[in-house]
Amino acid sequence: MKKIDTNYLKEYLKANICPILIEDLPLDIFDKAIILNNNCDINELNGYYDGIDFLPPNWYKELLETSTTTMPLLIIKNLNQLPVNEQSKFNEILKYRKISTFKLPSECRIIVSCNDINKYPISEDVYSLLAHI
Repeated sequence: MKKIDTNYLKEYLKANICPILIEDLPLDIFDKAIILNNNCDINELNGYYDGIDFLPPNWYKELLETSTTTMPLLIIKNLNQLPVNEQSKFNEILKYRKISTFKLPSECRIIVSCNDINKYPISEDVYSLLAHI
């Protein structure tokens, strides 16, 4: 496992310039993070209709609730374990910080985890949206 410089990570999180890519990230170091699995269904990345109301996915509601008490953190877990042509389903979150018509909280930090990046690469269009630390 690659040693993570926590001070360096804290500075990137504080700056909140772009989503952060971290290799071999132990997810248990983050309290109250909302974790999206790489293999989540595309429907979890869109809103849905309940009658005439267009509502966000459940994880988004949890993210908003978290933002009332702490810095909201969204983790996309093991992105590179998806085939390269499927990784772009997260582009809207990574590039525009929104899901469907729902903007992520402005103070939301996004972390993308990966492992064995040499064997399982990240697509160029996704990688260009990340700060790899």
